[in-house]
Amino acid sequence: MPGESDDYSSLYTAITPTPILGTEMQMQNSAGAELGTDDLIVFDTMLSGNQNVAYDSAGTFTLNQGSYLVNWWVACDGRNDASTTTLIFSIYKDGVAYSYTSAPYYSTSATVTGSSFISVTVTTSTLQLKYLSGSINLINDETQGGIVITQVG
Repeated sequence: MPGESDDYSSLYTAITPTPILGTEMQMQNSAGAELGTDDLIVFDTMLSGNQNVAYDSAGTFTLNQGSYLVNWWVACDGRNDASTTTLIFSIYKDGVAYSYTSAPYYSTSATVTGSSFISVTVTTSTLQLKYLSGSINLINDETQGGIVITQVG
């Protein structure tokens, strides 16, 4: 109504945004390297990190309690075993297969991508990315793979 205040501030509560914490790593020193069944994907270059995700340089991340979105990719180029027609990767949580991603392998190269939502309800959990299907080479390029682990809660 005319003459009344248009102050609606009492209707809203202050919202403090939660910062998004993330860790991003790449595989840059494995051009042309061979992967065999059950090999860990080892990332060697950290682009950004946070205090809730640790990495041991041998392929194992340690996540503190919380919720995480994990996005990864690996580029392959050339198979060493003609029977390898499907590329299979898996995220392992605490040493147990947690989620799988597979892609048909028809040509000389392929990039496989995957995502997982990881909930850590205990103090810490480990996370690994493994290759599970036959013998394959990584692409002979500057960057062979990457992973982004984003803490969302």
